Amino acid sequence: KKKKKTANRFELLQLPRQAGSMATIVKFTQEKISRVRWLRTGGAAASFVTASADNEHDNHLCVWQVPASSRGRGSEPERVSAHTVPHSITDIACADRGFMTTAGSDGSVRVYGLVQDGSLSEQGCFERAHRHSHEGPSCPATAVAVSPNLHTLASGGEDGRVLLLDPAHARVQRSYGGGSFDTSVNAVVFQQQNSLLTANSAAQIQLYSVVDATDKPVITMSCDQMSSEDTVLALHCLAVHPTQPFVVLAGGSDGVVTSWDLRQPKYATSMTQAHSANVWDLRFHPIFPDHFFSCSEDGTVLHWNSNPHNRDQREFVLSSDPTHLHIGNMVGASSLAVNSVDVQDAMGVAGTDNEALLLFHDVRVK
Repeated sequence: KKKKKTANRFELLQLPRQAGSMATIVKFTQEKISRVRWLRTGGAAASFVTASADNEHDNHLCVWQVPASSRGRGSEPERVSAHTVPHSITDIACADRGFMTTAGSDGSVRVYGLVQDGSLSEQGCFERAHRHSHEGPSCPATAVAVSPNLHTLASGGEDGRVLLLDPAHARVQRSYGGGSFDTSVNAVVFQQQNSLLTANSAAQIQLYSVVDATDKPVITMSCDQMSSEDTVLALHCLAVHPTQPFVVLAGGSDGVVTSWDLRQPKYATSMTQAHSANVWDLRFHPIFPDHFFSCSEDGTVLHWNSNPHNRDQREFVLSSDPTHLHIGNMVGASSLAVNSVDVQDAMGVAGTDNEALLLFHDVRVK
């Protein structure tokens, strides 16, 4: 058999804690936080939304605010509103003007708008969008994305299908995938306006064309060749570089973050293992994309700096040389999973299984 590749293993750096460095605020919410995302409202106050999961009865979408006057001072976020839903929320995708969509454990995809008073208004719902058969029971929707022009949504589910949804007319535009139950779609993201990337439990990244007639993937990249002989690898999350959309990161069940170049998709450009368990979320910094962030079942939130020496480089490179890649843990020891992370300007936010909301002030990305 061909020998499988192994990931580079990195020792985590301890981030500085001296005066003026990053401050972390812990806010307990009394429910497991499955997703966190910054809202893109354009207002003076920084706002983000959290989603809960696994409550016995109702779960919640909550809008939080960090007033402009208190940023960087270690202030707690303030909860502005809470919207109740009768299912677990598995994913959130946010777009401009407070527009967002969610994936639900009941198979639904819901669309929301942010009202001026900070509450959420449900503007549409695709009930039972994901189900095991046409008339069969629903299965969880696991991932959602919003196209750059806001006209199209995409969702993935445990039924193995990827759906293109038209929120303006409440209709399903297209369906990709054959509904194979052993290949749950775990992540979807618009790579560009007319192309969609997915990651699944068969360790595949697939690129679909939104405009071509075919429902088959244009590119399929496999991480399974990189796993050990006795390991079943799944991919849980994807991130597309904000200015170089041919650069894609994927997080796997083995704790490895892989980097891919869609112009040369046969092999991953790098594999780095800094987590010891499932990587649940990956986010590039939207303004300084040499920096990206990941979180894991192992209880860590990692800040990756792919260009610590500020080299003049035209393209993103995730080096295998530890002198050109710094990775730091942003939280102390935790026994429970960190499910989601997001970053905006010099602030980060993360949600955990132990019902804690983490707000990071003065994240160093310059």
